[in-house]
Formats: sequence, C-alpha cells, structure tokens
Amino acid sequence: MVIVRYFDRVGISYPMTMLLITVIAIAATVIAGYFFYHVAQVTAKQPLAMVLGTPVVINGVLYVTLKNVGTANLEVYGFVGVGGVSGTINEIIKPGEVKTLEISLSGEITGSIVKGVLKTNAGEIAITAQVIS
Repeated sequence: MVIVRYFDRVGISYPMTMLLITVIAIAATVIAGYFFYHVAQVTAKQPLAMVLGTPVVINGVLYVTLKNVGTANLEVYGFVGVGGVSGTINEIIKPGEVKTLEISLSGEITGSIVKGVLKTNAGEIAITAQVIS
C-alpha cells in the first residue's frame, strides 16, 4: 500500500509566502492611504457660509451679512423667496471674509417677513428677513 505524504510536495517556501503577504499588505495600505488623502483634500476645500445678525429688507433691498468660514471662495448668485420675490447678485466672499450683501428684490413684498433661500456654490441657505418700511 502506498501512503501519500503531503509534506513532501514542493510548494512556496515560508519566506516567500511571508514576503508575498507583506507586499500585498503594503500595497493595500498605500491604496487606502491615497484614497483617504484624496477624500480629505476634496472635502477640506469647501466654502461654508454663516449668516451673521438678522437679515432685513428695507425699501425692496435685502441686506444680509455673510461670513465664509470655509476654505474656498463662496459665490452668491441670488435670492429666491416665497411668493415670487427674487433678486440676483454675483458676489464672491473669500475664506474668512465678512460681507454685507445688498440684493435688490423684485416681486411684491407682503407681510412683515420674507422667507427664502440664498443660492450659493455651497448650496442653498434658508433665511428669514425682517421687513422694515
């Protein structure tokens, strides 16, 4: 009777196995590190707007103070309000900068408040402005 011995078969030696596992582990680590680095770079350079104070509307002009607390330029395109009130503006606010925007509104302003959104490259910012006549 012939007994087959598995330990006598030729295969990859232990040092080669460990070297192969080490190379695969290092490659996986480099790929994961590059992915996280790229994601951090993309997300770190974003504009982020903060509304300071209370926005007001005086004589059909919306006054709103914004601060860019992000790390990229904030571009403000305009305002769209409830009831067809709207206004356009092209303003760039640099990181760390504070600006008071003056947006001339079109449409009929009724009531003591105007609700709407500021359109920016960082998304839409909901605001409620007090109407002062």
